Amino acid sequence: MASFGVTMKVPPYYSKMHSGNLAIVLDNGVDYDSFPAFAKKWASKLSLKITGRVDGVEERIWECKHDGYSYWLTYDNWFPQISLEPQNTEAGEHIFTIGLALGLINNTEPDIASNSGPAEQPGNSEVTREPPSAS
Repeated sequence: MASFGVTMKVPPYYSKMHSGNLAIVLDNGVDYDSFPAFAKKWASKLSLKITGRVDGVEERIWECKHDGYSYWLTYDNWFPQISLEPQNTEAGEHIFTIGLALGLINNTEPDIASNSGPAEQPGNSEVTREPPSAS
């Protein structure tokens, strides 16, 4: 099997969301049908109170609370994983409490892997661009 230099992270790990908040990827190998079992496992492990469920055609979202903060346990068909995503900035700040319980470090640097693809490989720092011509 060919290797393309992409390293898959082993969950749990932080993932940057488009909102700027961090989510926690909890598990890989999730699909639409297996999501409820994964969600129940993580809800129990993290002491999440499930408050609502939405099942769409291509995604599943369970609303939940942790220490009064609102989160979503999510799956969509783009990525075979379950994530815990904050619903707002306050929950986004509180997610580090959950991460600590999972043994994650509080790493808020901008290079935290996201779902946008593999991180840039080291050694590309010599690539330069010339300024646009002033015509």
